Amino acid sequence: MRKILFLALVVILLTAVGVSAHGEGDTTLIPIGGFYVDTFPGFVEAALHHAEGFDSGRVYMLMMPMSFTYNPLGQTEEELIDNEIFAERRRRQLEDECRLQAPEDVSCEVVVPPIYTREAALTEIALDYFADDLAAVYFLGGDQTFAMQITAGTPLEAALQAAFESGVPMGGNSAGLAILSRTMIGGYGGDEFGPENALREGAVDLWNGEDGMVGEETVPRRGLDFGAQSVVLEQHFWERARFARLLNAVVQPDVPHVGIGVDSLTGGLLENDQTFGSMFGIYGGAVIDAQSLGAVETASFESGVLSVRNVLVHVLAPGDFSYDTVERQPSWVNATGVLNRDWSSAFATPEGAGMLVLMSNLTAHIADVTEQINSMPTAVIVTAYADPDAVAALYADTSAEVFVLGAGDALPDLTGYELVIVHAGDQSLIDVAQLEPLRAFHETSGTTLVMDDAAAAVAGAYYSAHAPTPYDSDDDLLIEEATQASFMVGATTINAGLGLVNVTVEPSVMDDNRYGRFFSLAYQHPELLALAINDDVSLVISNGSAFIPSISTNGVITLDLSGAALSWGDNGYMTIGNGVLDVFAPDEALVPLNN
Repeated sequence: MRKILFLALVVILLTAVGVSAHGEGDTTLIPIGGFYVDTFPGFVEAALHHAEGFDSGRVYMLMMPMSFTYNPLGQTEEELIDNEIFAERRRRQLEDECRLQAPEDVSCEVVVPPIYTREAALTEIALDYFADDLAAVYFLGGDQTFAMQITAGTPLEAALQAAFESGVPMGGNSAGLAILSRTMIGGYGGDEFGPENALREGAVDLWNGEDGMVGEETVPRRGLDFGAQSVVLEQHFWERARFARLLNAVVQPDVPHVGIGVDSLTGGLLENDQTFGSMFGIYGGAVIDAQSLGAVETASFESGVLSVRNVLVHVLAPGDFSYDTVERQPSWVNATGVLNRDWSSAFATPEGAGMLVLMSNLTAHIADVTEQINSMPTAVIVTAYADPDAVAALYADTSAEVFVLGAGDALPDLTGYELVIVHAGDQSLIDVAQLEPLRAFHETSGTTLVMDDAAAAVAGAYYSAHAPTPYDSDDDLLIEEATQASFMVGATTINAGLGLVNVTVEPSVMDDNRYGRFFSLAYQHPELLALAINDDVSLVISNGSAFIPSISTNGVITLDLSGAALSWGDNGYMTIGNGVLDVFAPDEALVPLNN
């Protein structure tokens, strides 16, 4: 009863400090994909704009640290000091940026309320931080589930809501972005899930309002109650390969079927829970629309892997690009409502051609196919590896004949083999001319040809000539260049492939975070269907059709930009309006769903 009475007094207390509980001003959420210093300028700009309505002579901002906590129920003194040190560093950085932008006669003040436990969020004194000239609220990164276990259903959340509804802009990065979405992505659905298998059923942990326990108290599991209702927000989007996780989320029942992913070092404004745009920072974001073309009605997990058709994808960048989340309308192109896609030529093969199998990471499953290899004459070609002998050694217990190709070596005579497997590890090292004889062999021999990893890439009409993502490097910039920066126009080198099939192919997209290369292939050659061949899936192409055998445990993603509007942002980042994406699961044929 005392808690109920206290919550009932919140509106009165907020009015006492000058914040309207029923303000009718425009609302602004500022989702930032990740990192601080590079994105503080865009956040401060919004804060200064709001502060223009005050005559206090200062820009007063709150930096909320709930996601920094180690335990929503209590912290040790050491943990509290650790949190305070990190929060103070970010507080100073934000305040310094404010001083750079604010007029000389205006001071900047950023305050971090020490709210690291649910008990603190329930205290009356926490409301004293909400001054009548509050210019903005920034939510720090960390753990979004801890942040909401502290905040949900407390007077602190009510105070934040009152300030937000009165027009105070609120933003945050990483976990601070996640809580800005009422339907919140809490993370992956368990330790067995990650970017490499995020298409699987149960891979996403959705907080959508159901009850949970914090200590002995029942607390709703969701993002901020006043957070975005029209979309699901996702953070560290391309940096941490979270496209599949967001797609998995927006096809679920009882959630918004539109998602916005914002990349690290980048932010944007979601105004009135309707218009997302005014992007700032180094990279960009994306919209996944599973509603407009009925994608959500096609979604299923019958094989344990997501199958979905006709997902609209839009890629945004800084510049004159925005998206209406309610009308589901990009500002720079009319939304499409009719699809008439023809893939009949995509998988066409000559009459004498054998079966073509595209794979990724077959080297991890040689033991699973040993019996099949031993049942027929098999040749294995190994090329474009730093250590090709290690790959060749995988076949030591098989009857396959292994050929390791060095620079300048000719392809062996493959006559008489019923199965040919080509392993290539590095798309930047592969010699397409060296493998050119495979084209005539494939078209006339009737032999089954398996193209693995980089070999699968060059099987297409064009491929990205880049090495695997250098996750073994200590240089974060190299990783950034291989992932996020590959969305910059011209950053991905595209070369002609063997053309065994009239599509473009990128292997290991989910496992090795090659989304940028996958999108770049489609962007530079929109006339061709782009395929993402993920690890643990095989795509069999035969007699003009393509299908995924039921033994696969992942999906194939297709991206069709044949009817898309392609441009670029002020920062050189690609923009896409009306891309159409499909996910095909095991035991399915790659056939477009038209309307």
